[in-house]
Amino acid sequence: MVLEEDTILYFTTTHLLHITISTKTYTSFTHHYFYKKVYTPQAVCCVETDVADGESVKCMVGKTLEEFGQIDILVNNAGVFSYTRIDAVSEEEWDRMLAVNLKGPFLCSLAVMGTMKDQRFGRIINLGSLAGQVGGIVVSAPYSASKAGVMCLKKSFARVLGEYGITVNSIVPGIAATEMAKNHLDTTDDIPFGHVADPSDVANAILFLA
Repeated sequence: MVLEEDTILYFTTTHLLHITISTKTYTSFTHHYFYKKVYTPQAVCCVETDVADGESVKCMVGKTLEEFGQIDILVNNAGVFSYTRIDAVSEEEWDRMLAVNLKGPFLCSLAVMGTMKDQRFGRIINLGSLAGQVGGIVVSAPYSASKAGVMCLKKSFARVLGEYGITVNSIVPGIAATEMAKNHLDTTDDIPFGHVADPSDVANAILFLA
């Protein structure tokens, strides 16, 4: 959650944007946490969403439009991963990884297409991973496969939506200092800067593409 929190706080406190936080683990704490941090309650709308379920995603988009009237930017940031070796991956784990990491961006992008096309403006930004380019070194094969799929999905959407003034891009970080990667923060031998990425680095990249 560190990555999402940094991104949301950077957007709202610095650029006065309205943000919808869609998370499957929504609680009242989530809502109050961001209200307290951002100081502008009208800027944040929290919606419990399962990005792997089409109806749940449509509900999230509908509530966002009801609250704010338009959707200019979609950041597909939901993700799950594991450290399971490929020869030990269960069918259930494979399905879960692909559902959240690949089906999720597909459904969310599909759900905002209509309003963005009507506006003739939109920004869709996917969170990829270096694992999607080089394979599962630290993380599991299904995670790597799902992130490789996200890169191909980006190109497909970009080709269709470009004529409507909608851009579709992906950010491909390596290891970042997040809760999910906490066991591998000392893996810096192949990093030119000699340290892992800070979540704010990713937040700034998202802002640039938005």
